[in-house]
Amino acid sequence: MEEINRLDPAEFDRLAAPFESQAAAHAACRAFFEDVMAARQKHRIFNVVLGVGVAAKDEDGATVERIADACIGDLVSAPGLAGHALATFERQIRDMLSRQRMAPPPPQAEEPPPAEAAPAAEEAFDETLRARMLEDRRADGEPPPPPTEDHAQDDLAVPVETPRPEPGTFDWNAGREGRY
Repeated sequence: MEEINRLDPAEFDRLAAPFESQAAAHAACRAFFEDVMAARQKHRIFNVVLGVGVAAKDEDGATVERIADACIGDLVSAPGLAGHALATFERQIRDMLSRQRMAPPPPQAEEPPPAEAAPAAEEAFDETLRARMLEDRRADGEPPPPPTEDHAQDDLAVPVETPRPEPGTFDWNAGREGRY
């Protein structure tokens, strides 16, 4: 079956305008579901699974988004229908993202920051993180760990001894002769 997935941004914005109340949004969803039930009978579609999104204003006037769903037909087959729809939507999203990655990048309006700015920002972040970690250790009553040979400048490094197998007790290549 062909994909029916149209998005008109202007139409979407018009439809996404919030209802004035939760009750008005509920009434719109109920009317929509009744229209779908009538279309189902007219076109002889025996199973329908719906998920709809609607926006409404709450008691404080803030816009909230709600999701309503319905199964019209055999409820036992609803998970299979919904799963099929989910897989289809995920494939469509992957295809869309793949096409976007292959498209040439949009022209840039401004110059990117110089390459030297990134390391400086990373170093500042590292220093801030290190200072916060030391403060946390002091607040917990822990002294800062001693510096290690490998990281003498790193006051957060904790020395760890790695156990080594006895010589001759472990062979990495045992049983791998000729395999790569």
